[in-house]
Amino acid sequence: MPNGTLNKCTIKLYEDIDRIDRLNNDGTLMINKDKLLWWVKYHK
Repeated sequence: MPNGTLNKCTIKLYEDIDRIDRLNNDGTLMINKDKLLWWVKYHK
């Protein structure tokens, strides 16, 4: 997303489960592992 938020799906743009974390201004990537695992487990 333009604000640095990292989303997993383009259909659920505004749902919390879709926001798996963000790209920081310094270029580092923060990922919420619990949310990412939810996508990997249930959306094959």
